[in-house]
Amino acid sequence: MSFNISEPARVKLEILDISGNFINSFYQGLKSAGQHEIPVDVADYPNGAYIVRMTAGRNVFSGKLVVKR
Repeated sequence: MSFNISEPARVKLEILDISGNFINSFYQGLKSAGQHEIPVDVADYPNGAYIVRMTAGRNVFSGKLVVKR
């Protein structure tokens, strides 16, 4: 997963099912301002649509992740 933040922040990346239920937190840590890439291991996830939620400081963003094999 790639993302860009404008200032240093504590970042948390989570995967939720399509109903919004928490599945997994795959990254937590401090990131500097700029572009970042965090690998997402979906090997244990069944095919389907998921929500990726990123919290950076007080900002929360979400996007769709589709697992298809």
